[in-house]
Amino acid sequence: IMSAVRAYVSAESMWSKAQKAAVVALNRYAQTHAESDFERYRTAIAVPLGDRRAREELDRPEPSLAIARQGFLDGRNDPDDIDGMIMLFRRLRHVNYMERAIGIWTEADSEIVQLGEAAVRLHAQIQGGTVDPVALQPTLDRVSAVNTRLTPLEDSFSSTLGEASRTIRMLLAASTLVSATLL
Repeated sequence: IMSAVRAYVSAESMWSKAQKAAVVALNRYAQTHAESDFERYRTAIAVPLGDRRAREELDRPEPSLAIARQGFLDGRNDPDDIDGMIMLFRRLRHVNYMERAIGIWTEADSEIVQLGEAAVRLHAQIQGGTVDPVALQPTLDRVSAVNTRLTPLEDSFSSTLGEASRTIRMLLAASTLVSATLL
């Protein structure tokens, strides 16, 4: 369980770094209009989209573990951690800490959808010949707003799992103490 919690914290680190890289790539694309910058956005955003696919699949009554596994792999999670991540999600989904963390994750995923919509709009504007920075600014403001809303969600996800980890460690220590006392 502790290893799976650690894997989720590590996954959040990859998720948030990729999300920030996606925002940087979109801002750069608005300046350069280079398709390579938009491709950098697509590469970066694939990480949170992969994790989202895993979360959505695991939330199904009868999830496909293969789809969940592939989603976590697309999210750049270590393959050795994925079985534990799936187990933790499936078995402890409705335990307080996990439920809160998954709720935060779900909220962050809805922000990623908005980031994707802004990216599509920006791409269409530039492909359609709009290169005036003033005309692009509302779309870039939307990208910035999403980024601003995501940062506290990312922090909250990690701190919720950190709190869970500390509680689990304390429960394990208490369990060990009780076991030792009974012997």
